[in-house]
Amino acid sequence: MTAPEYINLDLDIESADDLAPLAMFLDKNACLLSHENIDGIDYITVEASLGNEGITPNISVRKMLDLIESLPEELYKLFSNSKSRIFDFGFEGGYETEPLRSDLSADLLQLSSKHNISFRFTIYSYREEEAADA
Repeated sequence: MTAPEYINLDLDIESADDLAPLAMFLDKNACLLSHENIDGIDYITVEASLGNEGITPNISVRKMLDLIESLPEELYKLFSNSKSRIFDFGFEGGYETEPLRSDLSADLLQLSSKHNISFRFTIYSYREEEAADA
């Protein structure tokens, strides 16, 4: 059996502007998972480079907000002018009945709001074949 757990935090950015300069900065300072243009819309997905042991949503959000606040002015304009900015929290659903509680502090929620960042929660279902491979 496996317990539910927090996995990671992605930042998804969508913009009509060319996000290549922002993607280059993020690639040097985090883990750029993807940068693509589909039908004239640029998409970036980035994950803070944290490792997995002992990482909480609060630690991940703090790391990502520190990265956002370190953006040079021109890159911050690209970020803030984008169509959407979403923190996507990834959770493994697990197979045990014990609930997983994961809090976000009020100061991090407020700071995320200052940057107009929305929240998404992705919960991955437990798959026995994946557990057997581990």
